[in-house]
Amino acid sequence: MPVSKTLPNPENCKPEELRLAITTAPTMRSRDRLYAINALMLEMDFSQVAKLFAVSERTLTRWVHAWNQAGIDGLIEHARSGRPRKIPQDRVSQIVNLVEQPGLADQHHWTGVKLHGYLRDELKLPVAYSTVMRFCTIKAFG
Repeated sequence: MPVSKTLPNPENCKPEELRLAITTAPTMRSRDRLYAINALMLEMDFSQVAKLFAVSERTLTRWVHAWNQAGIDGLIEHARSGRPRKIPQDRVSQIVNLVEQPGLADQHHWTGVKLHGYLRDELKLPVAYSTVMRFCTIKAFG
């Protein structure tokens, strides 16, 4: 079934407001959505805009509908609920210290398996190995 190529309503905001929203968007997804609307308002071809932002024409149509219903606010990505964290916030600094100073746990160095076992057996944290590795990567490089 062909996708309806609804166009964004330019009366939802001024071009300057849209540019400001793009530069201050809280996430890259929100920014891309706003850029796509801007491209359509500059009369770029609908299918080309969809290709440019690597989305289907159906997704782009949903963005346009959200824009037409709520303006900028319709495209801003909000926090989502999700699964609770496995590593409690009050234990994060303790784990970071252990990773940086293995001697605190009578270790010379950590491997992923050793750290996972220590957190699971000694600190009684019910975390998966992949969670420990992701946590350490984020703390090391984030």
